[in-house]
Parts: sequence; C-alpha cells; structure tokens
Amino acid sequence: MDNWLKGLIAAACVVVIAGGAYFAWNDYRDRAEAKRLAEQRGQQMMCDTMLTELKSGKPTHDWRILHVAGCIVDGYLNESDFSPSELKPYLDQAQDTIKWKRQEKAGS
Repeated sequence: MDNWLKGLIAAACVVVIAGGAYFAWNDYRDRAEAKRLAEQRGQQMMCDTMLTELKSGKPTHDWRILHVAGCIVDGYLNESDFSPSELKPYLDQAQDTIKWKRQEKAGS
C-alpha cells in the first residue's frame, strides 16, 4: 500500500509540474505574439506618419530613403502611395534600396 501511495503522489507531482509548464509556455507565447503585433502597429504608424508628412510638403523629420524602402518592402506602404508627382523623387531615390532589400529578404 505504501508503494501505491508513493506512486500516486509522484503522478500528482508530475501532473502539477506539467500543468504549470503548459500555462507558463502559453503565457510566453501570448506575450511574444502581443509584442510582435505591437511592433507591427508601431511600424505601420511610422510609415503612415512619414507618408503624411511627405505629402504635406514640409517634412518635420529627416525621412531617409531607407525608411521609404523599408516601408515598401515590409508591406506597410506600396509604390502607388508615392504616385503624386511631389513624392515621386522619394520613390525614385529608393528604387535601388528597395531592390536590395527585396533580394535580402528573399535570401533569408
């Protein structure tokens, strides 16, 4: 009877440890997903802000060609967003960087 009771206690310990590990792993995954989504929202907001400021004609930030290329390659903006004639120079300057970033992304 003593061995049976020891086995039952050991099984209960295994269940408690496994349950705790399961809940901890789910919490970790949920936090990682929330962080990833927050980073995506931040990138989307940055790209939208950049485009709005570029359209206004008076950019308040020093938006670089790398930002334009990154927003296009990552899918937050597309090339048609730069179709107004005043935004065309930004897209033209970014074309080489866009090609490079797309090749880099396809390679990884």
